[in-house]
Amino acid sequence: MIRSVTSVSKVYRNATTLRKFSITHSLRRSTTATMMRPRGSSSSTRAAVAIANPHSNGSGQSSSTSSSSHLAFAIAATALATAGSSLNATRRNNPTKNEAISHQNADADMLALGKSLQASHERQMVRMAKLLHSLETLAEEAEKDEKKKELDKQQQQSEKKDGNDATTNTTDNGTTTAAREEEEEKQEETANTEMICISDAELDALSSSPDLVWGYIESLKNGAIYGREDVKRIARAASTALRSEPSLIDLSKRCASKENGGDLETVTVVGDLHGHFQCSLVKILDMLSGKSCTSDEDEHGSPWDGTGAVVFNGDFVDRGQNSVEVLLALLLLKLAYPNNVYLNRGNHEDSVIAEVYGCKDELQARYGQDTKEIWEEFENAFASLPIAVVTDSAVIMHGGLPNANFRVEQINEISSEERSRIKTMVEPAKNDETCKLMQNIMWSDPQPDSGMSPNEERGCGMRYGPDVVRSFLADHGLKYLIRSHEAVDEGYELLECDEHGMSAVTVFSAASYPGGAGFNYGAIVRLRDGNVTFDSYNESDGENKHGLTMQEKMNHTFKAFAEVIAANRAALEEEFEYMAEKRARRRRLRRTFSSAEDGSMPISQRMNAKPVATSALPVTAQVDDDDCITPESWADAMNFVLNAELPDVDWLSIQRFIAPGEIINYKRFLNLQCSLTSYDASQSTGMDDNMRNTIMQNHEA
Repeated sequence: MIRSVTSVSKVYRNATTLRKFSITHSLRRSTTATMMRPRGSSSSTRAAVAIANPHSNGSGQSSSTSSSSHLAFAIAATALATAGSSLNATRRNNPTKNEAISHQNADADMLALGKSLQASHERQMVRMAKLLHSLETLAEEAEKDEKKKELDKQQQQSEKKDGNDATTNTTDNGTTTAAREEEEEKQEETANTEMICISDAELDALSSSPDLVWGYIESLKNGAIYGREDVKRIARAASTALRSEPSLIDLSKRCASKENGGDLETVTVVGDLHGHFQCSLVKILDMLSGKSCTSDEDEHGSPWDGTGAVVFNGDFVDRGQNSVEVLLALLLLKLAYPNNVYLNRGNHEDSVIAEVYGCKDELQARYGQDTKEIWEEFENAFASLPIAVVTDSAVIMHGGLPNANFRVEQINEISSEERSRIKTMVEPAKNDETCKLMQNIMWSDPQPDSGMSPNEERGCGMRYGPDVVRSFLADHGLKYLIRSHEAVDEGYELLECDEHGMSAVTVFSAASYPGGAGFNYGAIVRLRDGNVTFDSYNESDGENKHGLTMQEKMNHTFKAFAEVIAANRAALEEEFEYMAEKRARRRRLRRTFSSAEDGSMPISQRMNAKPVATSALPVTAQVDDDDCITPESWADAMNFVLNAELPDVDWLSIQRFIAPGEIINYKRFLNLQCSLTSYDASQSTGMDDNMRNTIMQNHEA
């Protein structure tokens, strides 16, 4: 069911609420951890969160979505879905009061965990991208040296031309044979797949006969793929068209009233799509056609009839399963509707980032390893994309404000030739101010606090507060900064900057992100008459059946959380053991002094008495009490070990979702989580198949 909501009736302040809540609990947990640890604070070393290998979607198409990324956006809804199930035990003295508090804050607590996991994953991927960029630079230099050496060698051996020709022919034949065998394998895989062909003449005809584009998109919807040469042809034609546009697209005059020469009734903004073709882009195209409108007025202002425009605000590729389809569909739409479809560049339209996050892997899975020429055309198309769009009431760009003194004229000063040379924004050169500016525009995020600060969560870009947004909008006579770049639960979120409605608007259009494994809505923003409205949707709306089932999403969630625990198992076990020892000492002292008056047992015997098994655990789970800790101790240990990587997570509040019970056997908790990872469970946990099956059934319940 598609929901249309105005900015006046629904304004989200989750970021502010979450930050206040997180700071309070973070201080409490830090204070507790400091008071109870006389030893050094650097007792553990954490391994990086495991990054999942690319996996198939069932049709040979690749996806590089990581398990930690899946958890980041699925775990909050998982908690809410399981909160009312079989977890009836209450560990507080005042269950009614604490139950109310728990229900009130559960969504915020789990959202904090999810965002921390996503931020950790983002930092790792940015570091990986920077490393890859450095390696590629070294590889290019090495390749140049090799070519130079080869030329020198050929000159020195010019007298042995016949022998060299024979060697070259042999090499060429071997290379040709290998390429032919690979091509034959790909042809066998796609033997039952419809191939789409499109000529240069047909591409040229799209702008004069735009309705033709829908036949090509319909073929993509039905699972057809373009041939290798056709993909290159589309990307090349689109790059040429995009390079003809300025870096800042100015639609302000076209958004004026008809009396003043305006021709656009509505400007629609589409946020990140991230390779979500069937469950997001196809749905959006229907909404723009009026097929899924929620009111009569939405039938006006469509880009397809010339009365509206649509801005796709970057991040078309990566993390989903159909980056190629999404990118090709958008490039075709640009060619068919050049004056009504606009494509902004996002941080994933970057040669290095798209290689790290999965777009290149998907391309190779589709067309074989020899995709260098196709990838070069994709890189050119990425670099050709404009940077921002401005209307009469809003500026639209992917991440947001790069600095406190930024003006949109700075974007206009970037020529199309200048931006097209920047294939990657990873690690700009010291003197490359244009690349630095573009990087900050693509990677920055809003924050509830005033001022600006480095975006440490992402590893690059800036964070800007409402005061900075308000000043920028006032200086430019605008009302909205519309940006994307962040997944939000409802598909949209507003950060209000003043009482007159000035706002930073976030729109995210990939429903069930990432790769269909999440629980978030997707949304689009409509600008009309100087105001914004929103249409949100989820993957199950309409007839779409392409998303993952709830059970599959749960499996992704639990598997991802298990990967995090397994990656930090040694440090967690050390900290849990420390907590268990403290608890055991307290229990021995309590027994000693509680029976001191009756004299029923000598003090020496009471001090050395071994604790009995706890009755709080099920009969099948009763183990030595020395391996058990309280939820408070469990939460302190989790915070102590994982705080640097997952800050601002209130582990005590989410304990009942991931380690339920009044008493927690920490060894069983660790064994349980590690048994669900991709590691060899029989070696790491010693659990038999029956126990693992029981654990999985409990998780899936």
